[in-house]
This record gives sequence, C-alpha cells and structure tokens, in this order.
Amino acid sequence: MKFKTLIYVFFISTTSLVICEIFMRMMGVQPGMIENYDGFEFVDSLYTYENYTTDSYGIYKFSNLSTDSIPKHLSNNGRSIKNSYLKDKINWETDYLNVVYSDFKKLKHKVNQENYKPESELETMIKSIQSPNLLEKKIMSYINKPFNEEGFRSIAFDSSKSNKVKVLLIGDSFVYGQSAKPFYNSFYDILLSRGFEVYNAGISGTDLAQYKAIVSKYSKELKPDLIIVNFCVQNDIASF
Repeated sequence: MKFKTLIYVFFISTTSLVICEIFMRMMGVQPGMIENYDGFEFVDSLYTYENYTTDSYGIYKFSNLSTDSIPKHLSNNGRSIKNSYLKDKINWETDYLNVVYSDFKKLKHKVNQENYKPESELETMIKSIQSPNLLEKKIMSYINKPFNEEGFRSIAFDSSKSNKVKVLLIGDSFVYGQSAKPFYNSFYDILLSRGFEVYNAGISGTDLAQYKAIVSKYSKELKPDLIIVNFCVQNDIASF
C-alpha cells in the first residue's frame, strides 16, 4: 500500500513540475534566466566599466575617471554628464556618482547663503567656521571634492600628527553612505562634523577580503586611534 502511495505522489509531483515547466516556457522564461533582476542584458563580449579600479593591495576603489574626470564634465545641475565617453564607461546605477556631486554642489550653495538655516550637522559645523583649523580646512577641501586621491568618498588621507581623534571607517554601503539623503548626511559625515578626524574607506558591495586589505595598508599609513568596521550580516559574510 505504501509503495502505491509513493508511486502516486511521485506521478503527481512530476506531472505538476512538467505542467509548470511548459507554462513557463510558453510565458517566454528560459532555463537559467533570473527574471527578478533588472538592468541585465545579453552581450556578445565582456563590457568593462571604468569607474572602479584595484590597487597593488587588492583594494577596490573609485578610479581617476570617477574622482577627476566626472566633476569636469557634469552639467550645472550636477545630475547629468556632458561627455559621451564618460557616459558610456560609468555604471551610474552602482555608484550614484552624479547624485553625490549634485548633493555636494547644493551643500556649497546652501552654506554660502547668508540667511540659510542649517539642516544637518555638517552644514551647522561649516556655518560656524570662522578661522578654520587644520581639520576644518580638510573638510572644506572635501566639500569641494568629495572623492579623495585614494579613491574614497572622504577627506584626504593624511598621516600627519593630529590633536584630533583619528578614526578609520571600514565597510561597504553603510560606510559609503548609500542610503543617506542627502549624501553628506551619512554616518561618516556626522562623525566628521563632530570634530573627529575620520577617514572613510567604505565602498559599496565589498566584503571581508576588502576590509583586511584596507587594514593592511592604511592602518600603517594613517596610524588611526580607532578602526571601526561596519558590516552587513548578509552579503558581507556570505562567502566566508
């Protein structure tokens, strides 16, 4: 009796799977295709975006194309790029570089208005600057160019001695500030506005291998007082 029941269950299950497969094929779904991801398309050859690079330590970061070329070719509103080559080589959905530059342009415009009332901690700090100290000068440079020479959204990485607490932030989109609105209202910028000399080494989509490489290089160069690692318990440790 049990054998017949198993045969019956197997027959029903197999028939159901075959019917589902036929239905999905009729709907145009191909084997191996994942339909719930937008933005993918078939290509004849590998297409390489150039907005990221990797250094000799294996650290994944923004390239000179992102940090130097893009600001020169953004339109006045900061939301579109005028250079066709750059448009073709930048993955806008990944980094939102145009949004970052646009937000920081607006920040500069706001704080220069005489009667503007600050709405974020960074705005408040900038408004209060009278005779800028060394850290405040670094912050003003950062506002004018939010991506530093090392390829991170951060003040310049500086190994000189400081009377401020030096903090190295390591992580992915949390540290980069992916969900901050505006971008200069991220966790990093809030710490920066409170008088900490904070170096932001966050890059979206990275994991523990990146964090280890960053510590190997920048802990020696920057000699921070604190290293803070921010990670997501899902994708950051999925491969480890």
